Amino acid sequence: GYPHIVKGSGRYLLDYRACSGAKIDDVYEKQLSPSKGDLVTLSIGGNDVGFASVVIDCMMPGFLASCEEAVHSAARIIEQDLPARLGGLYASTQARFPRAKMFVIAYPYLTEVEECDLLGAVFLTRRDREKMRWAVDQMNAAIGEAARKAGVAHIDPREKFDGHGICSDQPWINSMPIGYDPELHSFDFSKENSFHPNVFGNRAYAELVKSRLPSNRRMPADREPVLPVKGKTIHDATADDLAQVAPYLVREPNLKKAEKSGVPREVLLRIDRDLRSGNLKKAKAAY
Repeated sequence: GYPHIVKGSGRYLLDYRACSGAKIDDVYEKQLSPSKGDLVTLSIGGNDVGFASVVIDCMMPGFLASCEEAVHSAARIIEQDLPARLGGLYASTQARFPRAKMFVIAYPYLTEVEECDLLGAVFLTRRDREKMRWAVDQMNAAIGEAARKAGVAHIDPREKFDGHGICSDQPWINSMPIGYDPELHSFDFSKENSFHPNVFGNRAYAELVKSRLPSNRRMPADREPVLPVKGKTIHDATADDLAQVAPYLVREPNLKKAEKSGVPREVLLRIDRDLRSGNLKKAKAAY
């Protein structure tokens, strides 16, 4: 997911707690254990209003399910129940991570309005697509308002994802494979990873988060890798210092020690590559 991308470029340690299908209660029960993290991203609420069922109903032929009824059922939950529950969760998250910068991330449109030729969305009419987009608008409005009241930063991905829904030429969202069982006369939907961002979508999410972070952020000094020369860190090192440490950087025991002390192994691998190419200046600037 996108937190792995943010971690790699922003010099953050990663404590990945997200899980597919999670609801607000799951966050309380499984994901709010105290931590010293200084960046928290949270995207929640879709499963609480039954978005998965809404999408399935909208993708089925009209004689089997009503997309409009499913959308309005979700909208009632969004209007009556969701804002207060989101506000409570945001406040609890801030209390558990008092020093952290927190971003609440809303939802992109899943599909474009234009005609959809995707096999798995063959029953998704234009009106269905418009209703699904309207539901996302209602959802994001509730998220944005709850975030504003809680004093939490809010990221809306709709503009970024525009033109990259499941029916687009370059989708950033996984569609839902659909099959028909002729013996049981039933439609079969595969939910795993469906309507979650693909690799391009995760990159887009990461770009949105990184665009809100300080460009000059550096790892606190007590997390910097210490070189053999006593008292020096990467930022203080001379070319000779770096030459001394280069052969040892990427040995597995040292990579593990580095990770344990708070230094991502990707950083050491990057520095090692720069050292081997003779780019000492870049190697020093890499951390």
